[in-house]
Amino acid sequence: MSVFNFKRLLGIGAICVVGAMPMQAAQAAPQHVFTLGSVGAPTAPESAGLRAMADYVKKNSSDRIEIKLELSGALGGEREMLEGVQLGTVDLEFLSTAVIGNFDPGIQILDTPFLYKNLDQAQAVLSGPIGDKLLSKFADYGFVGLALGGNGFRQLTNNARQVSSPSDVKGLKLRTMENPIYVDVWKTLGALPTPMSITEVYSALQQGVVDGQENPVGAIINNRFDEVQKYVSILNYAFNSAAIVMAPSSYGDLSEADQKVVRDGAKLAMKVTFEKVAEIQKTGIQRLEKEGLKVDQTVDVDAFRKQLAPVYDSLYKRFGEADIKAIQDYKQ
Repeated sequence: MSVFNFKRLLGIGAICVVGAMPMQAAQAAPQHVFTLGSVGAPTAPESAGLRAMADYVKKNSSDRIEIKLELSGALGGEREMLEGVQLGTVDLEFLSTAVIGNFDPGIQILDTPFLYKNLDQAQAVLSGPIGDKLLSKFADYGFVGLALGGNGFRQLTNNARQVSSPSDVKGLKLRTMENPIYVDVWKTLGALPTPMSITEVYSALQQGVVDGQENPVGAIINNRFDEVQKYVSILNYAFNSAAIVMAPSSYGDLSEADQKVVRDGAKLAMKVTFEKVAEIQKTGIQRLEKEGLKVDQTVDVDAFRKQLAPVYDSLYKRFGEADIKAIQDYKQ
């Protein structure tokens, strides 16, 4: 081959490569890029679930949809982000159903104390027909419900004394979520509940503003509360239920097939989160014990239930006794 022809051939090849690049770039670019906000740390159980969701959606939409995770409250607090979902300025959010209860009061049925026997039952309720019915109501309040799940049972920690029975709770200053049912629970048990943002809890415990707090084991570790607490009581008194929601405007931009991909991805996120929660429940308790915290796994739970009779009476009137018992008796 002559030098001239060889150079001419290289030139043609270069033109072909350059010409192909815009087409390849266009094929690689996703049609939809969505942000998903969460206040959870990167090490939190739900963050593992959300990463699984992002991978699933990307793969099963043939790269048409990309989900970018914004963790650790990068997009704001849970209520702030939910208002963004309603406005369409935030595409997706993982958040506690306790916050959703400010908009949809019916979801607060999930805050009933001692609602589930174990983690498997909680998963079965939230991922089954009962959960689907609750999710369907979200559209009335300006957001699309994709999946329900949660990140663990709430446990009690404090610095004053070991809590094994309701009488041990009396007089304890406890941080709670800004959730009226949780506040009512602890008042009924004789504690002095103080609602505050989770970002303020570490310093409040360190400075003795409150004696203790209640959170899932994973949250206790991820927020380093174990550094400033002495006693842990495994109560499982409430399940920290959560939802993945989507802005109606973003959801409406998708085809029905892609909507299903996103919903299925959200369900996978909750499944993975449950698996991580189960793992952390075991390893987390062992870690707390190794760190020198006194962990009581033999709490008299029945005694707590009995003392909460006034709370149950109030919730039966509000949500219907049959509906609450349908959850408590649900067989997985």
